Parts: sequence; C-alpha cells; structure tokens
Amino acid sequence: MTLEFQMYLEAPLKSSHIEGRLPMVRAVTLNKFLEVDRFADEERPPFPFLFVHEQSLPQVYEVDRSALVAGYVGQTALKVQDAVEKAKGGVLFIDEAYSLSADSGAGFGDEAISTLVKAMEDHRENLAIIVAGYKEPMKQFIESNQGLKSRFQNYIHFSDYSSQELLNIFEELCHSHKMEIDQPAREGLLKHIEAAKPQGDQGNARYIRNLFEKMYLNMSHRAAEDGQIDLQEILTFKSNDIPDVELRKQTIGFMPKKD
Repeated sequence: MTLEFQMYLEAPLKSSHIEGRLPMVRAVTLNKFLEVDRFADEERPPFPFLFVHEQSLPQVYEVDRSALVAGYVGQTALKVQDAVEKAKGGVLFIDEAYSLSADSGAGFGDEAISTLVKAMEDHRENLAIIVAGYKEPMKQFIESNQGLKSRFQNYIHFSDYSSQELLNIFEELCHSHKMEIDQPAREGLLKHIEAAKPQGDQGNARYIRNLFEKMYLNMSHRAAEDGQIDLQEILTFKSNDIPDVELRKQTIGFMPKKD
C-alpha cells in the first residue's frame, strides 16, 4: 500500500487514538464513506491520497516538539530522521506542530522543519505525515516554510465539541472515577458550559478536565466544612461545586492602519 497523503488538521483530534480517526480522515476528504476496493483504477481520485481499511490500519508514530528538537546544533536533524525512520511504512503524527515554528529564526525549530520537508520528499512512497494543532497557529506554521506550503495541500477541520458532548465527557470522567453528579448539578453544569463556550487557548475537552478538577476541589472543601467527611459527600457533585464562569480578558489596543 502506497502512503502519499500529507495534510494538517486545523483542530485537535477528538480522540487520543489516532487509529480510530484515520477512516474518518479518508471519509471527510472524499466526502463519501467509500472503501478502496469500490474504486476501479480509472475512478481513483486524481490526487495523492491515503487509503486505509478499518481492519488493517497502518502503525502511527506520534511525536511532539520535544521528540524532534534538540538543544544543540546538528542534533535536531538526527532526532527528526530517527522519528521518520520509526514511522516509515505508516504514519508520522506530529501533535501541536505549530510549536516547531514558535521560535522561527531564533531556535532549532527551523532545522526540524527543514529536515522534515526533505523527509517528506524522500519518503513519499512509504510515509504519511499528519500535523495537528489549533487553526490560527497552524496557519502560521504552514506559512513559515515554503516547502510546507507546497506539500500540505489537504486541510481538515474538526469542529469543537458541542455543549451536550462536553457534558457527556464530564459524565464519563465521573464514571471513570466512580463518582456521580446529581440532576440539579447536571443542569447547572450544562448552563456553565454554554456560558463559558470553551475554545482556543482554553481548550475544549481540556476545559472539562480542568473543570472536573476544580469541582472536585470545591466538593472537598464543602465536605470538610463541618469537620466531618461522609463518604457520600465526596462521591457526588452538587450545584454549589460548580465554579463561576471566568470572563475572558479583552485585549485593548490599536489596529494598524490599512493602506
């Protein structure tokens, strides 16, 4: 199987298991749920594409900046080459790829990008590369190197979770910690999520994880107020455990004049 598909994802994946997302990558780009064997040779799309069967997904080697960038001259290229070698025959998945260009011109991220661009060309026949991150930083990442702009041609945007989906994630966290949330708290939490509209630097599902930790701390304080802690008090979230929505700070400044 030839792996020629190179793209970037404009938002974090909704699953920590990229293997579970690869069929969706294929489906989103084609806008159809089609299997590779449904194509006759003359019907295949006229552009490079990664075809995968859900039963036989390629291996995925996931890295971030720390796995690619070193602290000394010459070492970064070696780390990138090592990652490429480990991913050959499958997929190299670079999470938060925009961090590679965060120190453009002043660090070793540029060396990592240049080495990566060459590897993309040298291993077109046996390597797929996926880079993922938030929309705006990823645009800056792609713009940071002409080689990236010419090679990453397929962009896929995964929408943020809805308020109801975020509430479901919170309930899954409760279930995994053998905890519960009563109905009034559940309703209050949904209102909190709708008011907060977590996105961008707040994260999306990450916001819910942080919220869970804040509510657990609030619950612990509530349970300890009377000097006695009942087991049930630290197993069930209540409405007064939900923190207030933090207002986002507004940037104050002047926009440059447009010619």
